[in-house]
Amino acid sequence: MELNGTQLEKLQEALCSAFPTEIELRRMVRTRLNESLPVIAGNGPLSTVVFELIEWAMAYGRLEDLINAALTTNPGNKKLRAFAISIGFAVPELDANSNLSPVPSRREPSSDVYLLGEEIGHLEITSRVLTGHRGDISRVAVTPDGRFVLSASDDAELWQWDLASGREVWIYREHRSDVNPSAVKAVAVTPDGQRIVAGLDDGTLKVWKIKSNDPPLRFTGHTGTVMTVAVTRDGRHTLTGAVDGTLRLWDIATGAQLKTFQPHSDRPRMWQVFDVAVTPDGRSAISGGADSKVRLWDLNTGQETRLLIDHGRGQWVWAVAVTPDGRSVLSGSFDSTLQLHDIATSHEIRRYLGHTKWVKCVTISPNGLYILSGSEDGTLRLWDLQTGRELRCLTGHQGMVKSVAVTPDGETVVTGGQDGTVRLWRFPPGILGPANK
Repeated sequence: MELNGTQLEKLQEALCSAFPTEIELRRMVRTRLNESLPVIAGNGPLSTVVFELIEWAMAYGRLEDLINAALTTNPGNKKLRAFAISIGFAVPELDANSNLSPVPSRREPSSDVYLLGEEIGHLEITSRVLTGHRGDISRVAVTPDGRFVLSASDDAELWQWDLASGREVWIYREHRSDVNPSAVKAVAVTPDGQRIVAGLDDGTLKVWKIKSNDPPLRFTGHTGTVMTVAVTRDGRHTLTGAVDGTLRLWDIATGAQLKTFQPHSDRPRMWQVFDVAVTPDGRSAISGGADSKVRLWDLNTGQETRLLIDHGRGQWVWAVAVTPDGRSVLSGSFDSTLQLHDIATSHEIRRYLGHTKWVKCVTISPNGLYILSGSEDGTLRLWDLQTGRELRCLTGHQGMVKSVAVTPDGETVVTGGQDGTVRLWRFPPGILGPANK
């Protein structure tokens, strides 16, 4: 198929009209063409990205596929329809009740199938419940290969589950004491999948080697419950946050404490740190806590670099996450909102409104397009990161959703709840991931 210069300009205009944001264009390319827009076109203004996409389609003989994909995704766009008709393309018929600008439908919380906009189509989400714990699930984590799930619980146990079968493959109990068992409050896995890091209620940190009978390393230093752990991308260090108000950086291999960060607040009652995240470049850390603030730290110096977000007095920050590109931070708070801020400037980009009680956990999909959040309202919600639109509200947990994680391929979302269960939510391939290369 060949187009002249004028027709190519008209196609560029039509695609920009049908997909006014890069995120919408990216979805279409991923779901309809099974390609990655960033790989094809890189970054830049929308018009430039669209031009590069058209050039790619012409070079690889996929121009007709591109036009068909665009029409299938947004059949009601007037410019796109007019262009298609002008070059002799058959366009889908629209009935009298069709919207020319399809938008996602909204329903009350449920786990039924419903439409997430014409660009995604019908999204069926199924869930599976894993039981066995005798206390709240504090945190969940997924191994880098996506084969196993880890669940940390107030019952003083740490379980490893096989994702495919839903069966437990190991229960770690080395940290238990007959006199005073310590709840496991946090868990993370090193990027190579070889070590598990867990934070305990007694203020200690323990590190196990997977597939080893060696006893765990035990790190001491915190004077209060370790609420959160994160591992640097190189797998050499772990960062912890605790109710003693400090963040601490450790050498995973030796247990040596490398740095202690200053208290999160100058008021002792507000010292508690609830969540930490490490930026993709490994240079900075982000923390949220009982002082209602999100702070940026330099991992090399241990100094606070910037105050990123202030949710307001009394609005404790329970959850933080960093976008895959490392440019933005997301926070969930006692005020029931999620906020997205630019890390470089602290500027607020967007708020996400929908939860009816405080937000306990957040994560971002591997492809960087979606947010998943859990709340005291008992729901797991799916959001469009770019538009702020709530796309789905899933129920099933009896009580607070306390932790959420996503497998690297984006096909399974894992949640842990106050009800002591782990839930596996299955998403169709290509929606949440995999990560863009």
